[in-house]
Amino acid sequence: MRLLLAFIVVCSHIVVLSGSSSLQAYAVFFPSNLAVCGFFIISGLLISSSYYRDPRLSVYLQKRARRLLPAYITVVLLCATLLVFVSGYHPSSWFFSKAWWQYMVSNLLFLNFLQPGLPGVFRHNPETVVNGALWSIKIEVMFYLILPFILRWLLRPGKALTKLLGIYIGSLIYRYGLEWLGHYSGHPFWNLLSYQLPGYMSYFACGMALFLYRDRFQRVPHYLMLLALLVLLIELKFSFTLLRPAALAVLVYYTATRFSFLNHFGKYGDFSYGVYIFHFPLIQLAVHLGWFAHEESALWHALALLPLSLFAGALSWHLVEKRWLRR
Repeated sequence: MRLLLAFIVVCSHIVVLSGSSSLQAYAVFFPSNLAVCGFFIISGLLISSSYYRDPRLSVYLQKRARRLLPAYITVVLLCATLLVFVSGYHPSSWFFSKAWWQYMVSNLLFLNFLQPGLPGVFRHNPETVVNGALWSIKIEVMFYLILPFILRWLLRPGKALTKLLGIYIGSLIYRYGLEWLGHYSGHPFWNLLSYQLPGYMSYFACGMALFLYRDRFQRVPHYLMLLALLVLLIELKFSFTLLRPAALAVLVYYTATRFSFLNHFGKYGDFSYGVYIFHFPLIQLAVHLGWFAHEESALWHALALLPLSLFAGALSWHLVEKRWLRR
């Protein structure tokens, strides 16, 4: 499921970053934000399960750090060093520039929005951002840090479902409230703030609900799946988010349980994280090299980026991620 969602994001970014008019018709088939929200639901489920199995905070934090940080630090460092060759700068001036150090510090601290670009890199591309896919990682990190406290609160005497519903509604109020402020004030800051952690807690809450009530969700009935699909399509059509997290959670769990034969792919490795964090600079590099300069070959170059992204994800898993997880 995570690999499928990662490739939806990859395809969406190819369409957007390429600037190719012949690829724009495919944008509707790859809703990247919806795919990222699917990641958040799966995180809410799996990370809750991880903490529940071993609630020692030190062990939990070590697991999360080993899973997330090595590959993340690797992609930041690789971009900050290897992209000097497409920057047009001499290394002696590039590595000592203020913008380079700002990129390094802000990205390693998960504050990517402070310095999303590197000096001279991709300056002729439609977008100059080096790795725009990293924005969601800081939300994951923040969720990892607060999950133990939320889960302990949910497992205390009292109705956990009512508490989860409160988190869900509070998340929606936060998001719609800030979007309303952004609309009427005309200041983009409020819209940017609406996409931070509280605005996505509704998706994490649905993932946590799938874990806490997993016995009831063992086999999602077909009619519930169809209802969730209908709700999701209606809300996507009218840009609502009221029931979208719950509907998407049902669809994610239905797919994962009803098509369990696909789970065997995991024996080759978990490439989804590597695909997600490495694909963006690969696409940007392809655009820089002129892959999408001619419309007649744009689709073939777009298709070529899919196995390249998978190869990058496989390298990330075998050379970095798996080694840290085994330690």
